[in-house]
Amino acid sequence: MPETDLDAASLAAERVRQLIEQLPLRPGAAGSPPVTISLGVSVAPLHAVAPTELVRAADLALYQAKARGKNRAVVYAEALAVRANTAPPQAAPG
Repeated sequence: MPETDLDAASLAAERVRQLIEQLPLRPGAAGSPPVTISLGVSVAPLHAVAPTELVRAADLALYQAKARGKNRAVVYAEALAVRANTAPPQAAPG
């Protein structure tokens, strides 16, 4: 989402998550849980500059969302990279 700041990106991710959760999708038998999604959010240049590093930051946040119990949106934080035992993406200077 070009030209989107962290707050707007986080809100958009949460809206998408809620919309998916409310869809009447039940892939199993009657009474099975609804389809849900987990999302990782990262923004440039705060979390990374290069597209591949930005995707990597969002991916780390996604895995954190799943680890926290799924069906949630998590914003990337450098602490996630440390926990994942990887170097954090390089943010833009200044």
